[in-house]
Amino acid sequence: MNAILHRARVAIPLALAVAIGACGAPEQAGQPAASQSADTGGAGVETPPTPTPTLAAGDESPPPPATAPIRAGSPEEAIRAYYAAIDAGEFARAYRLWAREGEASGQSYAAFRQGFASTRRSEVRVSGPVQSEGAAGSIYATVPVEVNAVLKDGTRQHFTGQYVLRRVNDVPGATEEQLNWHIESASLQPA
Repeated sequence: MNAILHRARVAIPLALAVAIGACGAPEQAGQPAASQSADTGGAGVETPPTPTPTLAAGDESPPPPATAPIRAGSPEEAIRAYYAAIDAGEFARAYRLWAREGEASGQSYAAFRQGFASTRRSEVRVSGPVQSEGAAGSIYATVPVEVNAVLKDGTRQHFTGQYVLRRVNDVPGATEEQLNWHIESASLQPA
């Protein structure tokens, strides 16, 4: 599990993807410059473009308080909810779905928000079985995905890879927040 949690930052042009964090050894990881709709068996649901906030140079401010945390009963639901929040322009909710209040994304909130600025719409599909394993009081789940995105300029993108999510086991004293699924890392590559 330690190799999965190791990240290094790699920059890719914004037109192709957001700043990417590596998961494991030499793989490049991250998330596409894409907002996504719920999995609909590959058909996707088109959503209208969301307005993009204007960022001041060097804006490293923390995300505004989320109105309601994302709660999901499964890792697959968490990934779908993540992209649904981005589609809805609820970037603070999406950012906080990353572990440690967004820090696990390897990006500031401003960079995260800006990473989705050029995306018009996208769809996510869970592309295989979810693998789960327990470790030191936690459950880790690896969710394989395919992502199709359309940028505001009409460019189409396709990514494949996986997300690793974590939640605390059902133990006495665990908070509701600890029992929710959070993204620990992502490994997506253009396909």
